[in-house]
Amino acid sequence: MNLNDEKRQTAFQRPKKVRKKQKTFYLPPALIASLRLYAATSELSQSEIVEKALANFLKEEQK
Repeated sequence: MNLNDEKRQTAFQRPKKVRKKQKTFYLPPALIASLRLYAATSELSQSEIVEKALANFLKEEQK
Protein backbone atom coordinates (compact mmCIF):
# COMPACT_ATOMS: atom_id res chain seq x y z
CA MET A 1 0.00 0.00 0.00
CA ASN A 2 1.53 3.32 -0.99
CA LEU A 3 1.08 6.73 0.64
CA ASN A 4 -1.81 7.79 -1.64
CA ASP A 5 -3.72 4.61 -0.82
CA GLU A 6 -3.24 5.27 2.89
CA LYS A 7 -4.54 8.85 2.48
CA ARG A 8 -7.62 7.62 0.61
CA GLN A 9 -8.30 4.97 3.25
CA THR A 10 -8.11 7.43 6.16
CA ALA A 11 -10.22 9.97 4.24
CA PHE A 12 -13.08 7.48 4.14
CA GLN A 13 -12.82 6.89 7.89
CA ARG A 14 -12.96 10.57 8.88
CA PRO A 15 -16.38 12.11 9.51
CA LYS A 16 -17.26 14.91 7.12
CA LYS A 17 -16.96 18.40 8.57
CA VAL A 18 -20.09 20.48 8.88
CA ARG A 19 -19.82 23.71 6.93
CA LYS A 20 -19.67 26.67 9.29
CA LYS A 21 -19.86 30.43 8.90
CA GLN A 22 -18.02 33.08 10.84
CA LYS A 23 -19.95 35.42 13.15
CA THR A 24 -18.65 38.15 15.42
CA PHE A 25 -20.02 38.58 18.95
CA TYR A 26 -19.07 41.03 21.64
CA LEU A 27 -18.54 39.62 25.13
CA PRO A 28 -17.41 41.09 28.44
CA PRO A 29 -13.63 40.78 28.97
CA ALA A 30 -14.08 38.53 32.02
CA LEU A 31 -16.18 36.07 30.01
CA ILE A 32 -13.59 36.04 27.23
CA ALA A 33 -10.85 35.31 29.77
CA SER A 34 -12.88 32.44 31.21
CA LEU A 35 -13.52 31.06 27.74
CA ARG A 36 -9.82 31.20 26.84
CA LEU A 37 -8.81 29.49 30.08
CA TYR A 38 -11.40 26.75 29.70
CA ALA A 39 -10.37 26.11 26.09
CA ALA A 40 -6.70 25.99 27.05
CA THR A 41 -7.35 23.37 29.73
CA SER A 42 -9.80 21.25 27.75
CA GLU A 43 -9.63 19.49 24.41
CA LEU A 44 -12.18 21.89 22.90
CA SER A 45 -11.66 25.03 20.86
CA GLN A 46 -13.26 28.31 21.85
CA SER A 47 -15.66 27.95 18.90
CA GLU A 48 -16.70 24.46 20.00
CA ILE A 49 -17.37 25.67 23.54
CA VAL A 50 -19.49 28.61 22.35
CA GLU A 51 -21.34 26.39 19.88
CA LYS A 52 -22.24 23.85 22.58
CA ALA A 53 -23.22 26.55 25.08
CA LEU A 54 -25.45 28.35 22.58
CA ALA A 55 -27.08 25.12 21.40
CA ASN A 56 -27.85 24.13 25.01
CA PHE A 57 -29.20 27.61 25.77
CA LEU A 58 -31.50 27.61 22.75
CA LYS A 59 -32.72 24.07 23.51
CA GLU A 60 -33.64 25.10 27.07
CA GLU A 61 -35.36 28.27 25.85
CA GLN A 62 -37.60 26.25 23.53
CA LYS A 63 -38.96 24.11 26.40
